[in-house]
Amino acid sequence: MIKNILLAIDGSDHALRAAIKASEIAKMDPEAIITVVYVIDGSTSKYEMLSEVNKEAVQEKRLRKFRPTEEILKNQHVNFKVELLKGEPGPEIVKYANKQHYDLVVVGS
Repeated sequence: MIKNILLAIDGSDHALRAAIKASEIAKMDPEAIITVVYVIDGSTSKYEMLSEVNKEAVQEKRLRKFRPTEEILKNQHVNFKVELLKGEPGPEIVKYANKQHYDLVVVGS
């Protein structure tokens, strides 16, 4: 069975559809867990910090991208945890997935 699922999100509609699909798969096994990965892009992170008044505003902006995914997973009653990474999204997701033992990786596009 598929127990360890990596779900990479970026706040897009594609990522929300990926969250729905990942939750459908996770519901097949009550022990399944979805690790939701959101990568803070290093190049935009510097700009965000400089353009916002405080760190809390930057953090809130990032959390807004995650909330719809969190709602989907909670409503589907699946186990999940969140990992925030920093760097270039594509390579960071691949590097993270290769270091862990996932049965399935789900991405929106």
